Amino acid sequence: MLEEIIKRNYQDLEMFVRDLKLNNSIVKKYTNNLILKESSFVEMTYMLGGIKETFNTRFIILSNKANNMEELEVDTNWGLYVISTNSYFRVLDNFKIGKINIIILLHISNSDIEVLCQVVLVKPKTDDK
Repeated sequence: MLEEIIKRNYQDLEMFVRDLKLNNSIVKKYTNNLILKESSFVEMTYMLGGIKETFNTRFIILSNKANNMEELEVDTNWGLYVISTNSYFRVLDNFKIGKINIIILLHISNSDIEVLCQVVLVKPKTDDK
């Protein structure tokens, strides 16, 4: 059973990125091994270009369950992929390179979340309002 779970979650992982502007108080909440549940879709790309000055945080998302949405792009060429709503992620690392925060997340199958770890649900906000 455990071997099947490992294959479902780790086999054929792909790397994606999502860049955001987050307050440092929010970035600090992404501690190693924390489990998150994201209630909305997660939009991301496989294109690993430079980060814009307006962003201070890059999420590196490892997933083998992302949905390719490139065929729906019209004149954008973003390399758009989406992860479904109510998906779980485990924080693998959180560090800083220069002025950029790097947060590495592993996308976990919903069916395996209870077996792989104890669930702690946190939905981070993008500002401190």
